[in-house]
Amino acid sequence: MQKVITLSTIFLTIFLASCATTTSYKPSFLREYIIDVPQGNVLEQDKISQLHSGQHKDQVKFLIGSPMLNDVFHKNRWDYVFQYRHGKTGEITTRQFTLFFDDNDLLVDATGDVVLEKSHGDEMMPKAKNTKIELGKMTEEQIKTPLPPRTPPTLAEKILDSLGF
Repeated sequence: MQKVITLSTIFLTIFLASCATTTSYKPSFLREYIIDVPQGNVLEQDKISQLHSGQHKDQVKFLIGSPMLNDVFHKNRWDYVFQYRHGKTGEITTRQFTLFFDDNDLLVDATGDVVLEKSHGDEMMPKAKNTKIELGKMTEEQIKTPLPPRTPPTLAEKILDSLGF
C-alpha cells in the first residue's frame, strides 16, 4: 500500500510539473507568426491633396472619411489617428492628422502627418511627422456654387444598408 501511495505521489508531481508554463523549451526554428496591425484612419495622399480651404465638412468626409476622434468640446476640429504595429519587430508607429473648420463648417487649416509612402507590400505607412499643410484656395465661384442636393436612399438601398451590403 505504501508503494502505491509513493508511486501515485511521484506520478501526480510529474504530471503537475509538466503543466507548468514558466519557461518551456521551444526550438529556435519554430516561431509564431505575428501579424502586422494597422488601426485607425489610413489616409491616402491623393485624397489629401484634393483638400482645399473652404470645403464643407461633408465634402471633406466624402474625400477622406469620418474622423477617428470627433471631440465634443471642439466641434470645429477633426482628428484622424493611425497606428501601425509591425508584427516581427513589435515597433509601433503612430501618426495624426488634424483638420480645423470655421463656424460655417468650412475647412480652414490642417496639420499633422500626411505624406504617405508605400512600403512592406500593400501597407500604407506615413513618412513624415508634424507637417503643416498649405491648403489651396477656392475661387469665389466655387464657394458660391451650392452642393447638389442629396437624394434620399431608395427602399432597396435602405434594406441593403441595414444588411451590411
